[in-house]
Amino acid sequence: MLSRTADHLFWMSRYT
Repeated sequence: MLSRTADHLFWMSRYT
């Protein structure tokens, strides 16, 4: 679950 959360945050950071 932590990996998923980190991925989401990373994706958002990358998307921005």
